[in-house]
Amino acid sequence: MGLNDLPEELLREIAKVGGPKVRNKFRKTTSHRFHAVANGLITSLRGKDIGVLRTIKEGKYPLLKTLDLSDLQSGYIGAQELAAWLRDPNCQLTSLDLSENRLGDAGAQELAAALPDPNCKLTSLDLSGNRLGDAGAQELVAALRDPNCKLTSLDLSENRLGDAGAQKLVAALRDPNCKLTSLGLSGNRLGDAGAQELVAALRDPNCKLTSLDLSGNTLGEEDAGELAAALRDPNCKLTSLDLMGNEIDDAGARALAAALCDPNCQLTSLDLMGNEIGDAGARALAAALRDPNCQLTSLDLGWNEIGDAGARALAAALPDPNYKLTSLDLGWNEIGDAAKAELRALADSSGRAVVVD
Repeated sequence: MGLNDLPEELLREIAKVGGPKVRNKFRKTTSHRFHAVANGLITSLRGKDIGVLRTIKEGKYPLLKTLDLSDLQSGYIGAQELAAWLRDPNCQLTSLDLSENRLGDAGAQELAAALPDPNCKLTSLDLSGNRLGDAGAQELVAALRDPNCKLTSLDLSENRLGDAGAQKLVAALRDPNCKLTSLGLSGNRLGDAGAQELVAALRDPNCKLTSLDLSGNTLGEEDAGELAAALRDPNCKLTSLDLMGNEIDDAGARALAAALCDPNCQLTSLDLMGNEIGDAGARALAAALRDPNCQLTSLDLGWNEIGDAGARALAAALPDPNYKLTSLDLGWNEIGDAAKAELRALADSSGRAVVVD
Protein backbone atom coordinates (compact mmCIF):
# COMPACT_ATOMS: atom_id res chain seq x y z
CA MET A 1 0.00 0.00 0.00
CA GLY A 2 1.39 3.44 -0.97
CA LEU A 3 1.02 6.77 0.79
CA ASN A 4 -1.85 7.65 -1.52
CA ASP A 5 -3.76 4.73 -0.07
CA LEU A 6 -3.45 5.84 3.55
CA PRO A 7 -6.70 6.70 5.35
CA GLU A 8 -7.49 10.38 5.95
CA GLU A 9 -7.16 10.02 9.75
CA LEU A 10 -3.57 8.81 9.38
CA LEU A 11 -2.76 11.60 6.93
CA ARG A 12 -3.85 14.13 9.52
CA GLU A 13 -1.59 12.57 12.14
CA ILE A 14 1.37 12.67 9.73
CA ALA A 15 0.70 16.35 9.03
CA LYS A 16 0.52 17.14 12.72
CA VAL A 17 3.32 15.11 14.30
CA GLY A 18 5.53 13.79 11.50
CA GLY A 19 9.14 14.90 11.52
CA PRO A 20 10.67 17.03 8.73
CA LYS A 21 11.94 14.03 6.76
CA VAL A 22 8.57 12.31 6.91
CA ARG A 23 6.76 15.47 5.88
CA ASN A 24 9.17 16.17 3.01
CA LYS A 25 8.72 12.65 1.66
CA PHE A 26 4.99 13.01 2.13
CA ARG A 27 4.93 16.30 0.18
CA LYS A 28 6.87 14.82 -2.72
CA THR A 29 4.75 11.71 -2.87
CA THR A 30 1.27 13.07 -2.25
CA SER A 31 1.55 16.82 -2.67
CA HIS A 32 -2.10 17.49 -3.43
CA ARG A 33 -3.45 15.43 -0.55
CA PHE A 34 -0.82 16.76 1.85
CA HIS A 35 -1.74 20.39 1.22
CA ALA A 36 -5.42 19.58 1.53
CA VAL A 37 -4.76 18.07 4.96
CA ALA A 38 -2.42 20.92 6.00
CA ASN A 39 -4.98 23.57 5.04
CA GLY A 40 -7.56 21.67 7.02
CA LEU A 41 -5.42 22.12 10.14
CA ILE A 42 -4.92 25.90 9.77
CA THR A 43 -6.60 27.85 12.57
CA SER A 44 -5.21 31.36 11.87
CA LEU A 45 -5.00 33.24 8.57
CA ARG A 46 -3.98 36.68 7.25
CA GLY A 47 -5.97 37.47 4.11
CA LYS A 48 -4.37 39.48 1.31
CA ASP A 49 -7.71 40.50 -0.17
CA ILE A 50 -11.42 39.96 0.41
CA GLY A 51 -11.32 37.17 -2.20
CA VAL A 52 -9.97 34.86 0.50
CA LEU A 53 -13.58 34.56 1.70
CA ARG A 54 -14.51 32.59 -1.38
CA THR A 55 -11.74 30.10 -0.63
CA ILE A 56 -12.82 29.85 2.99
CA LYS A 57 -16.47 29.33 2.07
CA GLU A 58 -15.45 26.46 -0.17
CA GLY A 59 -14.29 24.65 2.96
CA LYS A 60 -10.53 24.92 2.43
CA TYR A 61 -9.94 25.97 6.05
CA PRO A 62 -12.60 24.15 8.09
CA LEU A 63 -10.84 24.77 11.44
CA LEU A 64 -10.15 28.48 10.90
CA LYS A 65 -10.63 30.39 14.17
CA THR A 66 -8.73 33.66 13.63
CA LEU A 67 -8.95 35.80 10.49
CA ASP A 68 -7.02 39.02 9.88
CA LEU A 69 -8.45 41.14 7.06
CA SER A 70 -7.05 44.44 8.30
CA ASP A 71 -6.27 47.30 5.93
CA LEU A 72 -7.90 45.75 2.86
CA GLN A 73 -10.29 48.68 2.27
CA SER A 74 -13.03 46.11 1.63
CA GLY A 75 -15.88 48.50 2.46
CA TYR A 76 -19.57 47.74 2.71
CA ILE A 77 -19.53 44.86 0.19
CA GLY A 78 -16.87 43.03 2.18
CA ALA A 79 -18.92 43.51 5.36
CA GLN A 80 -21.95 42.00 3.66
CA GLU A 81 -20.01 38.90 2.59
CA LEU A 82 -18.50 38.46 6.03
CA ALA A 83 -21.82 38.90 7.80
CA ALA A 84 -23.37 36.17 5.65
CA TRP A 85 -20.50 33.82 6.40
CA LEU A 86 -20.63 34.47 10.16
CA ARG A 87 -24.21 33.17 10.10
CA ASP A 88 -23.14 29.96 8.39
CA PRO A 89 -23.19 26.97 10.79
CA ASN A 90 -19.88 25.80 9.27
CA CYS A 91 -18.10 29.02 10.22
CA GLN A 92 -15.82 28.45 13.22
CA LEU A 93 -14.38 31.99 13.48
CA THR A 94 -13.93 33.35 17.00
CA SER A 95 -11.60 36.29 16.21
CA LEU A 96 -11.95 38.76 13.31
CA ASP A 97 -9.77 41.79 12.56
CA LEU A 98 -11.40 44.25 10.15
CA SER A 99 -9.45 47.34 11.16
CA GLU A 100 -8.86 50.03 8.49
CA ASN A 101 -11.45 48.80 5.99
CA ARG A 102 -13.66 51.86 5.42
CA LEU A 103 -16.73 49.92 6.52
CA GLY A 104 -18.64 52.98 7.68
CA ASP A 105 -21.91 52.79 9.57
CA ALA A 106 -23.52 50.67 6.85
CA GLY A 107 -20.81 48.01 7.10
CA ALA A 108 -20.98 48.03 10.90
CA GLN A 109 -24.74 47.55 10.73
CA GLU A 110 -24.31 44.47 8.49
CA LEU A 111 -21.85 42.90 10.93
CA ALA A 112 -23.90 43.86 13.96
CA ALA A 113 -26.91 42.05 12.52
CA ALA A 114 -24.84 38.83 12.33
CA LEU A 115 -23.56 38.92 15.93
CA PRO A 116 -26.81 37.78 17.61
CA ASP A 117 -27.21 34.87 15.21
CA PRO A 118 -26.98 31.55 17.11
CA ASN A 119 -24.45 30.28 14.54
CA CYS A 120 -22.09 33.24 15.02
CA LYS A 121 -19.18 32.26 17.31
CA LEU A 122 -17.19 35.53 17.34
CA THR A 123 -15.72 36.50 20.70
CA SER A 124 -13.26 39.14 19.42
CA LEU A 125 -13.92 41.85 16.81
CA ASP A 126 -11.63 44.68 15.74
CA LEU A 127 -13.40 47.51 13.90
CA SER A 128 -10.84 50.23 14.57
CA GLY A 129 -10.27 52.88 11.92
CA ASN A 130 -13.51 52.28 10.02
CA ARG A 131 -15.25 55.67 10.09
CA LEU A 132 -18.03 54.49 12.37
CA GLY A 133 -20.37 57.06 13.87
CA ASP A 134 -23.49 57.13 16.02
CA ALA A 135 -25.55 54.95 13.68
CA GLY A 136 -22.97 52.17 13.60
CA ALA A 137 -22.57 52.35 17.38
CA GLN A 138 -26.32 52.08 17.88
CA GLU A 139 -26.54 48.82 15.90
CA LEU A 140 -23.55 47.33 17.70
CA VAL A 141 -25.07 48.19 21.05
CA ALA A 142 -28.28 46.39 20.13
CA ALA A 143 -26.21 43.31 19.20
CA LEU A 144 -24.19 43.41 22.44
CA ARG A 145 -27.39 43.37 24.48
CA ASP A 146 -28.64 40.24 22.74
CA PRO A 147 -28.18 37.07 24.82
CA ASN A 148 -26.88 35.19 21.76
CA CYS A 149 -24.01 37.63 21.15
CA LYS A 150 -20.74 36.08 22.37
CA LEU A 151 -18.36 39.06 21.95
CA THR A 152 -15.99 39.59 24.87
CA SER A 153 -13.55 41.93 23.08
CA LEU A 154 -14.47 44.89 20.84
CA ASP A 155 -12.07 47.49 19.44
CA LEU A 156 -13.71 50.66 18.13
CA SER A 157 -10.61 52.85 18.27
CA GLU A 158 -9.97 55.62 15.74
CA ASN A 159 -13.59 56.03 14.67
CA ARG A 160 -16.01 58.95 15.01
CA LEU A 161 -18.16 57.90 17.93
CA GLY A 162 -17.91 61.09 19.97
CA ASP A 163 -19.98 61.60 23.11
CA ALA A 164 -23.19 60.38 21.48
CA GLY A 165 -21.66 57.06 20.41
CA ALA A 166 -20.02 56.54 23.80
CA GLN A 167 -23.31 57.17 25.57
CA LYS A 168 -24.97 54.51 23.42
CA LEU A 169 -22.24 51.99 24.31
CA VAL A 170 -22.85 52.62 27.98
CA ALA A 171 -26.34 51.16 27.64
CA ALA A 172 -24.76 47.89 26.48
CA LEU A 173 -22.15 47.82 29.25
CA ARG A 174 -24.90 48.09 31.86
CA ASP A 175 -26.92 45.28 30.31
CA PRO A 176 -26.60 41.87 32.04
CA ASN A 177 -26.49 40.14 28.64
CA CYS A 178 -23.41 42.07 27.51
CA LYS A 179 -20.29 39.91 27.83
CA LEU A 180 -17.63 42.50 26.93
CA THR A 181 -14.49 42.37 29.06
CA SER A 182 -12.28 44.45 26.75
CA LEU A 183 -13.22 47.70 24.98
CA GLY A 184 -11.02 49.93 22.80
CA LEU A 185 -12.14 53.54 22.33
CA SER A 186 -8.84 55.21 21.52
CA GLY A 187 -9.01 58.37 19.40
CA ASN A 188 -12.79 58.78 19.33
CA ARG A 189 -13.08 62.46 20.24
CA LEU A 190 -14.74 61.72 23.54
CA GLY A 191 -15.62 64.80 25.54
CA ASP A 192 -16.55 65.18 29.19
CA ALA A 193 -20.09 63.90 28.66
CA GLY A 194 -19.03 60.66 26.97
CA ALA A 195 -16.22 60.02 29.43
CA GLN A 196 -18.47 60.60 32.43
CA GLU A 197 -21.07 58.17 31.10
CA LEU A 198 -18.42 55.49 30.55
CA VAL A 199 -16.97 55.99 34.01
CA ALA A 200 -20.43 55.67 35.54
CA ALA A 201 -20.89 52.37 33.69
CA LEU A 202 -17.71 51.00 35.28
CA ARG A 203 -19.44 51.25 38.65
CA ASP A 204 -22.44 49.26 37.49
CA PRO A 205 -22.51 45.68 38.85
CA ASN A 206 -23.46 44.37 35.39
CA CYS A 207 -20.40 45.88 33.70
CA LYS A 208 -17.77 43.17 33.09
CA LEU A 209 -14.97 45.29 31.60
CA THR A 210 -11.48 44.39 32.79
CA SER A 211 -9.61 46.28 30.04
CA LEU A 212 -10.40 49.79 28.76
CA ASP A 213 -8.47 51.87 26.22
CA LEU A 214 -9.28 55.60 26.35
CA SER A 215 -6.01 56.83 24.86
CA GLY A 216 -5.99 59.89 22.61
CA ASN A 217 -9.27 61.38 23.79
CA THR A 218 -8.17 64.73 25.30
CA LEU A 219 -9.19 63.61 28.79
CA GLY A 220 -8.05 65.98 31.52
CA GLU A 221 -7.91 66.47 35.28
CA GLU A 222 -11.66 66.18 35.84
CA ASP A 223 -11.90 62.99 33.78
CA ALA A 224 -8.96 61.46 35.66
CA GLY A 225 -10.73 62.27 38.93
CA GLU A 226 -13.90 60.55 37.73
CA LEU A 227 -11.92 57.48 36.68
CA ALA A 228 -10.14 57.41 40.01
CA ALA A 229 -13.47 57.40 41.82
CA ALA A 230 -14.64 54.49 39.66
CA LEU A 231 -11.47 52.50 40.39
CA ARG A 232 -12.30 52.70 44.09
CA ASP A 233 -15.76 51.25 43.55
CA PRO A 234 -16.12 47.57 44.54
CA ASN A 235 -18.13 46.93 41.34
CA CYS A 236 -15.31 48.14 39.07
CA LYS A 237 -13.40 45.18 37.60
CA LEU A 238 -10.76 47.04 35.55
CA THR A 239 -7.28 45.53 35.64
CA SER A 240 -5.91 47.41 32.60
CA LEU A 241 -6.42 51.11 31.80
CA ASP A 242 -4.84 52.94 28.86
CA LEU A 243 -4.86 56.75 29.15
CA MET A 244 -1.96 57.44 26.80
CA GLY A 245 -1.95 60.70 24.85
CA ASN A 246 -4.47 62.63 26.91
CA GLU A 247 -4.14 65.87 28.90
CA ILE A 248 -3.79 64.47 32.41
CA ASP A 249 -1.67 66.70 34.62
CA ASP A 250 -0.26 66.43 38.15
CA ALA A 251 -3.67 66.83 39.75
CA GLY A 252 -5.06 63.99 37.62
CA ALA A 253 -2.03 61.82 38.43
CA ARG A 254 -2.52 62.46 42.16
CA ALA A 255 -6.16 61.39 41.92
CA LEU A 256 -5.20 58.18 40.12
CA ALA A 257 -2.38 57.52 42.61
CA ALA A 258 -4.82 57.79 45.51
CA ALA A 259 -7.12 55.29 43.80
CA LEU A 260 -4.24 52.82 43.41
CA CYS A 261 -3.93 52.73 47.21
CA ASP A 262 -7.57 51.77 47.66
CA PRO A 263 -8.15 48.08 48.50
CA ASN A 264 -10.98 47.91 45.94
CA CYS A 265 -8.72 48.98 43.06
CA GLN A 266 -7.76 45.98 40.90
CA LEU A 267 -5.55 47.76 38.32
CA THR A 268 -2.37 45.91 37.36
CA SER A 269 -1.56 47.91 34.20
CA LEU A 270 -1.73 51.71 33.78
CA ASP A 271 -0.54 53.61 30.70
CA LEU A 272 -0.05 57.36 31.22
CA MET A 273 2.41 57.92 28.40
CA GLY A 274 2.25 61.26 26.60
CA ASN A 275 0.34 63.29 29.17
CA GLU A 276 1.32 66.40 31.14
CA ILE A 277 2.55 64.80 34.35
CA GLY A 278 5.46 66.47 36.14
CA ASP A 279 7.40 65.88 39.34
CA ALA A 280 4.41 66.33 41.65
CA GLY A 281 2.43 63.67 39.84
CA ALA A 282 5.44 61.34 39.73
CA ARG A 283 5.97 61.72 43.48
CA ALA A 284 2.32 60.84 44.14
CA LEU A 285 2.59 57.74 41.94
CA ALA A 286 5.86 56.75 43.62
CA ALA A 287 4.14 56.88 47.01
CA ALA A 288 1.32 54.70 45.66
CA LEU A 289 3.81 52.08 44.45
CA ARG A 290 4.97 51.65 48.05
CA ASP A 291 1.46 51.08 49.33
CA PRO A 292 0.60 47.43 50.11
CA ASN A 293 -2.80 47.83 48.44
CA CYS A 294 -1.31 48.89 45.09
CA GLN A 295 -1.50 45.99 42.60
CA LEU A 296 0.25 47.65 39.62
CA THR A 297 2.77 45.51 37.75
CA SER A 298 3.11 47.77 34.67
CA LEU A 299 3.31 51.59 34.57
CA ASP A 300 4.16 53.71 31.52
CA LEU A 301 5.11 57.33 32.23
CA GLY A 302 7.08 57.95 29.05
CA TRP A 303 6.82 61.28 27.17
CA ASN A 304 5.68 63.32 30.17
CA GLU A 305 7.30 66.28 31.96
CA ILE A 306 9.00 64.42 34.79
CA GLY A 307 12.31 65.85 35.95
CA ASP A 308 15.01 64.81 38.41
CA ALA A 309 12.86 65.14 41.53
CA GLY A 310 10.12 62.90 40.14
CA ALA A 311 12.65 60.37 38.85
CA ARG A 312 14.40 60.19 42.23
CA ALA A 313 11.08 59.68 44.01
CA LEU A 314 10.29 56.76 41.70
CA ALA A 315 13.81 55.40 42.12
CA ALA A 316 13.42 55.45 45.89
CA ALA A 317 10.34 53.24 45.57
CA LEU A 318 12.20 50.49 43.69
CA PRO A 319 13.66 48.64 46.73
CA ASP A 320 10.41 48.81 48.71
CA PRO A 321 9.01 45.34 49.52
CA ASN A 322 5.50 46.48 48.51
CA TYR A 323 6.69 47.55 45.04
CA LYS A 324 5.20 45.12 42.50
CA LEU A 325 6.10 46.70 39.14
CA THR A 326 7.77 44.41 36.64
CA SER A 327 7.77 47.19 34.01
CA LEU A 328 8.32 50.94 34.49
CA ASP A 329 8.83 53.20 31.48
CA LEU A 330 10.24 56.70 32.05
CA GLY A 331 11.61 57.27 28.57
CA TRP A 332 11.61 60.71 26.94
CA ASN A 333 11.01 62.82 30.03
CA GLU A 334 13.11 65.72 31.37
CA ILE A 335 15.41 63.66 33.57
CA GLY A 336 19.06 64.68 33.81
CA ASP A 337 22.01 62.33 33.34
CA ALA A 338 22.83 62.13 37.06
CA ALA A 339 19.27 61.23 38.04
CA LYS A 340 19.14 58.68 35.21
CA ALA A 341 22.33 57.08 36.53
CA GLU A 342 20.88 56.88 40.04
CA LEU A 343 17.70 55.35 38.67
CA ARG A 344 19.59 52.72 36.68
CA ALA A 345 21.81 51.86 39.65
CA LEU A 346 18.85 51.36 41.97
CA ALA A 347 17.03 49.36 39.33
CA ASP A 348 20.03 47.05 38.92
CA SER A 349 20.62 46.61 42.64
CA SER A 350 16.97 45.84 43.34
CA GLY A 351 16.45 43.71 40.22
CA ARG A 352 13.74 45.97 38.81
CA ALA A 353 12.98 46.65 35.13
CA VAL A 354 13.09 50.37 34.30
CA VAL A 355 13.28 52.05 30.88
CA VAL A 356 14.90 55.48 30.56
CA ASP A 357 16.00 57.02 27.25
